[in-house]
Amino acid sequence: MKFNEVAYKEIIDCALKLAHEKYRGYGSDNIKMFGDFGCLVRANDKLQRLKTIYLRRLENNIPENEAIKNAVSDEKIDDTILDAINYLVYMLMCRNEKWE
Repeated sequence: MKFNEVAYKEIIDCALKLAHEKYRGYGSDNIKMFGDFGCLVRANDKLQRLKTIYLRRLENNIPENEAIKNAVSDEKIDDTILDAINYLVYMLMCRNEKWE
């Protein structure tokens, strides 16, 4: 099996695009205020949201190709995953003193 670098880069590009959108909306102070630990907490919030969604799917025998209601109706599951990725990248940036 070969590592699909193209698909990986496409996902990272989507995460970067979403990060730009969120940065324009929220600015940098919310990350600066709590630093890397705050990023960890926010990433955990996103992972807990995903866990809840997937557990709901399993408990209700909902097939993967069928839509499932998200607790936050205007946020897509893929965006939640990308947000988690971004918070972990922000955490690395804070740890390496590169968040501005």
